[in-house]
Amino acid sequence: MTNEELVMEYRETGNEETLTEICRKNSGLIGMIVKNFRSVYENENKTSASIIESDDLMQYGYIGLLKAVRVYDPDKGSFANIAVWWIRQEILRSMDNNEHTIRMSADTRNKLVKLRRFRRSFVNEYGFEPRIDEISAFLEVSRPVAERLLKVEAQDQIGSLNSPIKDADGEYEVMDTVPDEHDDYS
Repeated sequence: MTNEELVMEYRETGNEETLTEICRKNSGLIGMIVKNFRSVYENENKTSASIIESDDLMQYGYIGLLKAVRVYDPDKGSFANIAVWWIRQEILRSMDNNEHTIRMSADTRNKLVKLRRFRRSFVNEYGFEPRIDEISAFLEVSRPVAERLLKVEAQDQIGSLNSPIKDADGEYEVMDTVPDEHDDYS
């Protein structure tokens, strides 16, 4: 049976053996994607690819495969294309979550990427760092959230929670800026 037929059978019956067959049939695909990620990231000197074991990356790949099974729509393309996309997303997310000293949500990570790009282009164009109100306007967040993101950006580049940070408010340690689980960056 093809992947598409197996997915449709699983949806109709809910049979776990069919799901196991989908995983077995696509284990080579997941292995190929993991191998590709490891070689690319190790060549770029990214540490997360060497920290995370291949077996763990394979497990994240299977999670992506199961998500693909859940969202697959035969009218929107082949299952293989959807599966590759979801497998890659899960592996990337796992590597991103394990790459940094302090774990943060994907939303916060995306805002930091946007912040860094904005700051870099602003400095290239104007020759100086943007003000906090320009940052908050660009990111479409409140001023306190923009200030917090700047602190998170600083701590993201630090290897110890006891490292000192200096800013206009004075000097403090990274630990003082780590949000508790109830903090909200939105």
